[in-house]
Amino acid sequence: MKKMYIGMMAAVVVTSLFGQVPAKPVVKNLLEIRNGHFDDPTPFQYWKVDFSEKFYLKPGEGSENHRYVEIVEDGARKHVLKMTVPGMDLGKNLNRPDLPMRNISGVDGIQAIAYPVPINPNKRYRLTVSARASTMNARIYAIGKYFPAKTPPGEQPTPENTRDSFKGVSMNFAGKGGDAQWADVPSQWATQSIEYPPKVMTELAYGFWMKCKFLEVHLIALDGAERSGTIYFDDIRIEELPELVTNVCKIIKDDGKHMEQRALIAKPATPAKAAKPAKK
Repeated sequence: MKKMYIGMMAAVVVTSLFGQVPAKPVVKNLLEIRNGHFDDPTPFQYWKVDFSEKFYLKPGEGSENHRYVEIVEDGARKHVLKMTVPGMDLGKNLNRPDLPMRNISGVDGIQAIAYPVPINPNKRYRLTVSARASTMNARIYAIGKYFPAKTPPGEQPTPENTRDSFKGVSMNFAGKGGDAQWADVPSQWATQSIEYPPKVMTELAYGFWMKCKFLEVHLIALDGAERSGTIYFDDIRIEELPELVTNVCKIIKDDGKHMEQRALIAKPATPAKAAKPAKK
């Protein structure tokens, strides 16, 4: 038995040395070009954190966002994104001076939005986030986007110059389903993933997904009880999965009376017609 074991181990070593065992494929992090690890000297070059120009938040509700987003050390982690949500005693609501502010950025929370990364809508993708929180909750999700018509060739995608097409489900650290409202980020560092698009979609959702050319990650520090607190993010990743949407997804046909689930089958390519011989 011992000789057999030694022989087996030798075979494993020889096989490894001569490359007979295929190496585990390296999965590319598409968010690497957007500084998803927050190590770059200019950490927010490809993250939207300054909403002073009222990009889409209500007037007055996003003007202070960038003051509460920073890169810090947290234990062994040297570069993490920290968001601080202040309390409610910070002054008056800019739209209603007679009312106190709910918090520094109103109902929108403190936000960081990664610049969109190119994707292939025929593929599926996994968003992975590491986070921890202190008396603060969050919403974490990705949005599928596309360029509007007449976008100049070579234009680089930003949150401003792309349009929303597909709103992905929110990530949840507590194992709740895709309809969870909050991320439920724990107090200790944890890592969670979510995949886009889901494996079951309505025909309408499938149509919106197929329009997508980019994925845009949204990190939002927000608490339904409007408490103050902090939340930390690190190692944000988007990875392309090896499966095709048409091979693994199902769509639900809803005519308003009943719902029918069926496999989503890709249409076969139309064979090219043979060229007719030239007349002499």
